[in-house]
Amino acid sequence: MTHLRQLRQERGLTQREVAARAGIDIQRISSAERSPDPKRISIGTALPLARALGIEPSEILNT
Repeated sequence: MTHLRQLRQERGLTQREVAARAGIDIQRISSAERSPDPKRISIGTALPLARALGIEPSEILNT
């Protein structure tokens, strides 16, 4: 399990819920969660994801 998926699941959220909160497409959530290297997640995806999860963007990008 990737760190991003773990963060989402710890908050009891589905990908669909995170996508709605972040205002981004669910496919971007899925792709980010599957990425083996968090540094490959674009800042345009990481920032809204972090807001939706209530965390700092560094928790997504620096794992």
